[in-house]
Amino acid sequence: MRLEPPTDIGWWRQCANPAVLSSTATGKAEFSTDDRMPGRNGAHREHTRASRPNRRPDASRAGAHGHHHEEHPMPEHISLTGVVATDPRNLTTTDGLAITSFRLASSQRRFDRHKNAWLETGTNWYTVTVFRQLAANVASSLAKGDRVVASGRLRVREWQNGEKTGMTVEVEADAVGHDLFWGTSTFARNPQPDTPKFGLPTQQAADEKHDADGFFPASHDESELVSHAPDLDSSRL
Repeated sequence: MRLEPPTDIGWWRQCANPAVLSSTATGKAEFSTDDRMPGRNGAHREHTRASRPNRRPDASRAGAHGHHHEEHPMPEHISLTGVVATDPRNLTTTDGLAITSFRLASSQRRFDRHKNAWLETGTNWYTVTVFRQLAANVASSLAKGDRVVASGRLRVREWQNGEKTGMTVEVEADAVGHDLFWGTSTFARNPQPDTPKFGLPTQQAADEKHDADGFFPASHDESELVSHAPDLDSSRL
C-alpha cells in the first residue's frame, strides 16, 4: 500500500516550524527563554489585559502649525531602576500645583551564559514627572547621581516640528524612592495633621493595633523586647 503525503502544504510548514505551529494553534508564538536568567533589569513592565487595547490608536493628527504628534499604546504601569541624571527641577503653577521632573538613565543588562557575567546592552532615557506632595518630597530627597526606583504610567510620544522629528519617553510616577540595593537611606514622615487622611491610622492607633496583634509599640524599651525574643540556636547562625 502506498501512502500519499497530505496535500495541505500549510500542515507541512507547521510541522517543520514549531513556532508556526504554536502560532497557529494558540494565536501567538511562544519562544523559549532558557538563555535568560533573573536579574536587575532596568525596566519591568506589568502587563495586564487592560493594558492591551483592542483597537489601534487614532491616526496621527497635524496641528495648525504643522506639528505632528502621535502617542503609542504602552503597558499601563511600569517599574524602573536607574540613576538620576539631572538635578530634580521643581516648580509650582499659578494654581498651586507642585511639579518635579528629572531625567532617569536606566541601564539594560542580560546574563551571558558563556562568559558567566552580566553584560550592559544599552541605556534607556526617561523623563520622570511627579506631582503634589510627591513632587515636594522628590525635590528635597533626590539629587543627581542617586540610584532610584520609580513606578508609574509610561507614555511614548513621537513628535515632528517642521523637518525635526523625535521621540519622548515619559513616566508619570506615583512612587519614587532610593534603590536600597546600592546603599542606605533615612526615612522621615511627612508632617501629620491631627485628623488622619484617607483612613490612615494615627501613630497612637497604629501602636495600639500592633500591641493587640502581638507586636510591641515603639514606646516599649529594648529590655522588654529582649525578654520576649525567642532563643536563637547559635549553631544555625
